[in-house]
Amino acid sequence: DKITPVQQNHVYDLASITKVAATTLAAMRLYEDGKIHSMDDRVSRYLGEKTILGESSRIKNIKLRYLLTHRSGLPPSFPIIDYVRIKDRLSQEYLDYYSNELKGRYTVKITDNLFLKKDVQKEVWNDIQRSKVSRSRSFHYSDLNFYILQKSIEKQTRQRLDRYLEQEFYQPLGLKSLTFKPLETLEQDQIVPTENDKKWRDEVLHGYVHDEAAAFFGGVSGHAGLFGRAEDLAVISQMLLNKGVYGNRRYLETETVEFFTGDGHGNHRGL
Repeated sequence: DKITPVQQNHVYDLASITKVAATTLAAMRLYEDGKIHSMDDRVSRYLGEKTILGESSRIKNIKLRYLLTHRSGLPPSFPIIDYVRIKDRLSQEYLDYYSNELKGRYTVKITDNLFLKKDVQKEVWNDIQRSKVSRSRSFHYSDLNFYILQKSIEKQTRQRLDRYLEQEFYQPLGLKSLTFKPLETLEQDQIVPTENDKKWRDEVLHGYVHDEAAAFFGGVSGHAGLFGRAEDLAVISQMLLNKGVYGNRRYLETETVEFFTGDGHGNHRGL
């Protein structure tokens, strides 16, 4: 409404910048540490347990390189429309998925007044594994690529993605605003609202992630969910421009940065 002047310390929902300023950074560190062995490894090498990948999973043979370059053949978005477009809030179908309070298995906080049943996340993951995978290796932007990368990274680090990034990059770099789930560490009036969501959450989104799929997974996802301000993004960007160095400290090896930003991966964008 043009009432509140923009301040330099205001924090924004960074949406798909998450893919670069979070998930790809984590992948770079794991590649450098030898925990990701090759970009030509298949997903099954990192998510091969039956508890994570089903035997009939269609995604298990996708190479990491194809996830990072959006050439996996996966559809662009998450299979969640059946969950977020239920119009009758009093129907049993809706009540099977949501509660207006934290209770029982309704533990995934979407907003202050909306909680998702934890089991639904597993159902969506199973639907992702049943996704039709095109044989084409042409560029086709997909959020699913980076959610699968997130699960692969978390399996190797045994940490949630946001905690690993805080430990390896954000805290050492002194980044105060770059965070997932910002209401846990920042004042609400420091965060810029994104939308009056009339389709699903029925409220102004102010500190909760705009992306529906990221919200579905509790605000931490490989494709979206990161919040931050321009200055902290500039630090990440300058560190990469400096080939892994910032403030006289090395965060990534030169070879790692050059490999991930090079054009030898079947596209001109790099990994």
